[in-house]
Amino acid sequence: MEEPVNRICDPVSFSALSALLSAAEERSKDLPIIPRRVGRFEPVSATSLLIDRPGIEPNRLVHSYACKDGLRRRPGSQNKDMTMKTFLSAAAAVAATSLMAVPALAGSLDEPVVEPVTTAPPPAPVYTGGDWTGFYAGAQFGNLDVDGENGLAGVGGDDTTYGLHAGYNYDFGTWVVGGELDYDDASVDLDPGDASVDSVWRAKLRGGYDFGRTLLYATAGWADLDTSVGSDTGEFYGLGVSYKATEQFIVSGEYLMHDFSDIGAPGVDAEADTFTIRASWQF
Repeated sequence: MEEPVNRICDPVSFSALSALLSAAEERSKDLPIIPRRVGRFEPVSATSLLIDRPGIEPNRLVHSYACKDGLRRRPGSQNKDMTMKTFLSAAAAVAATSLMAVPALAGSLDEPVVEPVTTAPPPAPVYTGGDWTGFYAGAQFGNLDVDGENGLAGVGGDDTTYGLHAGYNYDFGTWVVGGELDYDDASVDLDPGDASVDSVWRAKLRGGYDFGRTLLYATAGWADLDTSVGSDTGEFYGLGVSYKATEQFIVSGEYLMHDFSDIGAPGVDAEADTFTIRASWQF
């Protein structure tokens, strides 16, 4: 016949304790191996810690089993109640310690501090040239060398010139075409004699190859030569090279050859060469 039992309800629910012990059992698998007996090493689980705890007799657990209302125990010594309560309290403490131990071994729970990424400012745009379309204007200085022919044979001279120019270019991508007007002021004395060259006007057509920042071009047109003995309109042709120092500022060098006939009178002819350094601003 089954012995009468007294029903007690311990403060720690047996079902909650079982769940806590199961979780502790799983989490404690990652704990380091510690010696359990001399000469023998094996993983220590939460259950074995409870069973092997000094002062708790393992076989006392045999006398207790679960019921709906709490824990049943056989009537007997008060030490059994105290032993069970001690076991339950120790089990709860060990299970809580096991649950906290594994995260501690894994590392800190604090969120990692992410250093802000410093982004360097974008580099300043570098002008690479290539667009010559637009109006431009500027100034030039250079040298005018005049040699007389026929009625002016043996007469010549050269001197510095200063002038202005303005024009328009259109860039087709590879080729550039345009037109220009320029004026040179000259004070070239022709020796021997008293004749002199005062100025030169030009109307130009230009066409060149676009290398990006550099434009290599040929030019030709009509020029009006004004001298102390008369004036004449003649033709000229030449070569030039322009370089874009910036998107708008252009420096150039240009060489032109002129041919004039009947300057002030029939048979009074001359040839003139000019070389100029030019500075222009593209609008």
